[in-house]
This record gives sequence, C-alpha cells and structure tokens, in this order.
Amino acid sequence: MRKKSEEFTKLQEWGETILMYLLESNDKGNIFIAESWLKSLNKCIKIGRLSIMKMLIGDLNEMVMGLNQKDIIGINRILMEKFGEDLMSGMEKRMAGVLTRGKIRNDDEFVRVNEWIDHLLWDKDNPDAEQQIEQYNQLLRDYEERAARRLRKKQS
Repeated sequence: MRKKSEEFTKLQEWGETILMYLLESNDKGNIFIAESWLKSLNKCIKIGRLSIMKMLIGDLNEMVMGLNQKDIIGINRILMEKFGEDLMSGMEKRMAGVLTRGKIRNDDEFVRVNEWIDHLLWDKDNPDAEQQIEQYNQLLRDYEERAARRLRKKQS
C-alpha cells in the first residue's frame, strides 16, 4: 500500500474529528448524519486518493455549516485546538482575496460573499466586521450592476 501524504492524513483527521464530535453529541439527527458520512470517509480512506478526499471533506465542511450554531461553535473550537484553523479559516482567506481583488467574479462567488456577510453579522469578536460588511455590500452592488448591463446588452 502506498504511503499516505501529509495532506491526505490531515484531511482524514479533520473529517474524523468532525464526525466524532457529531457521534458524541447525543443528538439523534447528528448521529445519523455522522454514521452515513463515516461510511463515505472510510471508503475514501480505502481508495486513498487525495482528490476524492478533498472533495469529501469540502462537502462535509459545507454540510456542517448547515448545523445549528451551537454545534458549529463546538466543532470550530475543537478544530482550532487540534489544527490551528476552523471551518471559517478557508472561507476567510477566500473572502480576503475577494476584497483585495475588489471584484466578485461569478454567481457562485456572489453567493459566498452573501454567506460571508451573514457570518460577519454574527461575529462578535471581529472589530472590523461592520466596515467589511460595507465593503462586501459595495462589491455585491457592483456585481449586480455589471450583471444587469450584460443582460441589457444581450437583449439589445
């Protein structure tokens, strides 16, 4: 069997950490979800391909963001202790890139910026949240204007 890469191992441990939290939560819904995801994770480990593991963990992270706020906070706390980053770390980097670029590129990014604004509204530890929300809202308005111009041009 080939030696696993460090990235594969980190992703595996990340997924296992999230799923263990859900299994230990004493919430029947969380346990049911975790058991089905655990089967997928084990299949992915058996296959051993990094690309598949990246997709699985990306989907798992997205699913977790749909849980209640208490569970998200609990999972983030454990991930931060164990890995030095949490579910929002990657999103934070991507959103910082959008601000640096000063432009939203596509509809998917438009949706992600809206989700990030929702996160900032709840982030009581970020002293710059209000200013960032204004900047992101301006980027959203600019994107909507560009989309409207493209639509008008297309209809002409």
